[in-house]
Amino acid sequence: MASLSLSQTLAGIADAVEHGEIPGAVILVAGLDRVHAHEAIGASTIGGTPMRRDSLFRIASMTKPVVSATAMWLVEAGRLRLEDPVARHLPALSTLAVLKSPQSGEIEPAERPVTVLDLLTHRAGFAYPGTAEGLPVDLLRAFNAEFLPNLREDEWLERLAQVPLMHQPGKAFTYGFSTDVLGLLIAGVEGQSLGRVLKDRIFGPLGMDQTTFRVSRGDRERLVGAYSRDLEHGALTKIAPALDCQVAVDGAFESGGAGLVSTARDYLRFARFLLSGQDATGKSMLSQRSLALMTSNHLTPEQRRLPTFGLPDYWSEQGFGLGVSVLDRPGAARSKSVGRYGWAGAYGTLWLNEPCHGLTALLMAQVMTLEAQPSYELRFEADLHEALP
Repeated sequence: MASLSLSQTLAGIADAVEHGEIPGAVILVAGLDRVHAHEAIGASTIGGTPMRRDSLFRIASMTKPVVSATAMWLVEAGRLRLEDPVARHLPALSTLAVLKSPQSGEIEPAERPVTVLDLLTHRAGFAYPGTAEGLPVDLLRAFNAEFLPNLREDEWLERLAQVPLMHQPGKAFTYGFSTDVLGLLIAGVEGQSLGRVLKDRIFGPLGMDQTTFRVSRGDRERLVGAYSRDLEHGALTKIAPALDCQVAVDGAFESGGAGLVSTARDYLRFARFLLSGQDATGKSMLSQRSLALMTSNHLTPEQRRLPTFGLPDYWSEQGFGLGVSVLDRPGAARSKSVGRYGWAGAYGTLWLNEPCHGLTALLMAQVMTLEAQPSYELRFEADLHEALP
């Protein structure tokens, strides 16, 4: 691909910094064989040191695709099957109840077991406190921060097993703790901590030596300050310790749904792997079949018509694969990006792969918001689309 003109894309993020939407950001746009832009803009903390290209970011839900890819490696190795009942590997989840309706609070037995595929597609029925309705909201808040577990593995799983699923397994998309459960399942199958499995199966082969669940003392100066934004007044304040994965993980387990810290360059290595299926030496890590399963829509037409994140048309142009969203029927504003996939993190990180262009785009910031997608991220996507050939 010829060199992209990304001046407008960079200017949009610089404008967001200037107007106080974010203190700073790192942008990385790269093809399979060249980097088109890798820029650090603004500061790593409000009024603090300049942002660095190797700054460390809490990537939150961008952890999910990494754990999902690890699960697919186990499937290819014959150690796991997509149709496996989760309870086969995690007996604490053997008996699950389902919420009949948020209004009534009545529960009923699950009609079938939750499977590995249900976890990968977020159709198991496990919710977050912020995506739950009715009885599960208070039950989840009693032992969770918004999206980080705060108990030991066995305690957390036992408590989660007592929370009714939001719907029958496989019936709908509910964003929640499915990938945390998947992470515990992977650790159990491999007989090691999730962090160890990820290091052996993903980080090591891809050369991702900056990606971890726990930032070492010597690297903490590179960890970007994390903030939340008041939607009414626009003010930025430091996030609560309970929402900071670098604090919460001390009293809990490694969160497969939200716990990793990484750099833009490291995550680029993972993104490129999903485009090629190969490790840093060119050796195959995942088959094209597995990559196609990950990056194809699995939601039914009926499921795509249901509201998600409070938006009635969230799935109108995109579906959901295994750990990633997939743009499969874009409108004119996204017409150049058929097949684009990726995911974002609640702390303010965004990743996109453009297979048609062999391109990866990363926007790394650290401002949490209750918006479905902040305006500067929408502008980043729009400007990037304009830059595509």
